[in-house]
Amino acid sequence: MCAVITPEILMMHNLLTTRRYSELLDYCSSILGKDPLNLEALKYNVYSFYFLRRYEKAVLCYDKLIKLEPGNPSHYAGKSKALEKLHKFAEAKACYEQA
Repeated sequence: MCAVITPEILMMHNLLTTRRYSELLDYCSSILGKDPLNLEALKYNVYSFYFLRRYEKAVLCYDKLIKLEPGNPSHYAGKSKALEKLHKFAEAKACYEQA
């Protein structure tokens, strides 16, 4: 299945690739305020948290993504990396093993 590239996805991608992480968080928040289950906004939101070194928030966001897409190994891998940054190595290993 191919994802549809919307203007919102293009904007989020542009903000991410230009390292405008705070703006990306604001943009994702506006989307998630209207559609809290928007997978693309959640994914870009978690990238922002990670790159802003807000690892606790990234972990919580990965938890939402895992609930929505439990079969997606990239969510477990990303959560594992954020947990490593928090020095929660046992939890990180458990997530990595699920990836």
